[in-house]
Amino acid sequence: MKYIMPRVASGITYAYADRFAYPEVVKNNKEIVKATSRSVQVIQNISGPFILTRSNLPPMKEGILQLAITTPNDLAPDERVPVMAFIHGGAYLVGTSDILGYRPNRLVMENRVIVVRFNYRMGILGYSRDKEGQQANLGLLDQIAALTWIQRHIENFGGDKNDVTLFGQSAGADSVISLLLSLGTENLFHKAIIQSAPFGMRNQAQQKMEKIVYDMSQEITDEMTIEEILDFQAETMKRVKHTHPISSMMPFMPRLGVHPLPDEDEVKTVLRERTSSIPILIGHTTQEVNFFIRKKPLSTLRRLPGIGFLMQKLLNHISEKVFIDGEETFAHSYEKCDGQVIRYIIDYGKESNIYRSAHAIELPLLFHAEGFKDFYLLEGSSHEEIVEDGEKLRYIWATFAKEGTLNEGEIEGLIEIK
Repeated sequence: MKYIMPRVASGITYAYADRFAYPEVVKNNKEIVKATSRSVQVIQNISGPFILTRSNLPPMKEGILQLAITTPNDLAPDERVPVMAFIHGGAYLVGTSDILGYRPNRLVMENRVIVVRFNYRMGILGYSRDKEGQQANLGLLDQIAALTWIQRHIENFGGDKNDVTLFGQSAGADSVISLLLSLGTENLFHKAIIQSAPFGMRNQAQQKMEKIVYDMSQEITDEMTIEEILDFQAETMKRVKHTHPISSMMPFMPRLGVHPLPDEDEVKTVLRERTSSIPILIGHTTQEVNFFIRKKPLSTLRRLPGIGFLMQKLLNHISEKVFIDGEETFAHSYEKCDGQVIRYIIDYGKESNIYRSAHAIELPLLFHAEGFKDFYLLEGSSHEEIVEDGEKLRYIWATFAKEGTLNEGEIEGLIEIK
């Protein structure tokens, strides 16, 4: 299936950030910037269950934070279209925005929007401390820096700075929630889409894990190489896993009570101040946890009669605890604060595929199906089916970005909106 290519400007530096330093947004010095290279990755270990791809990745570099902008190729000089800013997932451990699978070409050209994808610091360098040794949400501040850059410059690309929609998946969805609560994000975005946020990872063990991470981060020096830091991070994760085996899947994440986030007892007050102006679209897939069981023997057990049924019940229970229960609580809280909430449930994939409708299943539908070739979640589905079904989902996401509202309804075999 052929489609007209959009315009892409990539490898644009939006901020500088030395190790453990706060990000400094790049100022407009009116220099011509060459925007033809892929956005560099932040420092990370390319391993674990949360990585979407290990091939054809952009280079990794410390100290600079970059973004990519995709626009329709026929914008008039005075035209301003809605902007969608995407935050990738990866458990705050891995991930990068400028990969084949995240290309928003179809989303942009079918719906006449601009999509911005940006990287942010993760792991122990993003969510532990600052240069002075104080607790810091540096990765979250990077995201705010990216949104600030968008406000200053997106009009030069044909975007409407007064019509920015945040959308994020998994840890990216958790980031959207953090940005809703953050000090200083007023007027940086105007709508939000929250895709499969792992609410259940924020539990009673989180504070204890944060202390381990924070204490160990004090041992990192400016002289340590990137390889030494990644080895040290792996050792930190082992220590966290030893004391908190279940919660340790996300040892690094934004901390309440650390700038720019409010204390836990102030969350409802902050929500009440933000909800009236920012409508949200929030939802999940029907089988979230299927994403995490591709390894044997779990995948083998699932195929056995009787055992497979019981195992699916267990997986459904885990999905509820990690994703769905917290989503319902957050949505109800948002509504009680007079916020506009639209809920969705994605149910997609062939019945013959035991991994159907798993966490991240919407990504090849929303973005570039070609980047998810041989993706196990899509077994049994043809490329043509994925592109065609994806067009419907892309239209829904873009409609919310443009209008801030959606009609209730269901597209069988894809999504229910309520």
